[in-house]
Amino acid sequence: MVEERNALKEFVKTEFEGAVLKEEYYDLLTFHVPSHELKWSEIFGILENAKSRLNIEDYSITQATLEQIFLSFTKYQRQTDE
Repeated sequence: MVEERNALKEFVKTEFEGAVLKEEYYDLLTFHVPSHELKWSEIFGILENAKSRLNIEDYSITQATLEQIFLSFTKYQRQTDE
């Protein structure tokens, strides 16, 4: 399991430039992918092609909400103010 998880992490970092692992909870990994150049269809295609090879059971792709962006911005502001 650990090897599969590490292989998946490397895959995401290789395929999606600038990807950052934001959360890891058991077998759930959450990445932030900052690229605006990839189309949604390309992202889904990349993940579907790797699904069986990397033993991916399920995945989802979402855009950041305005609330998430705001909370991230305020968190960053608090860190720089300290």
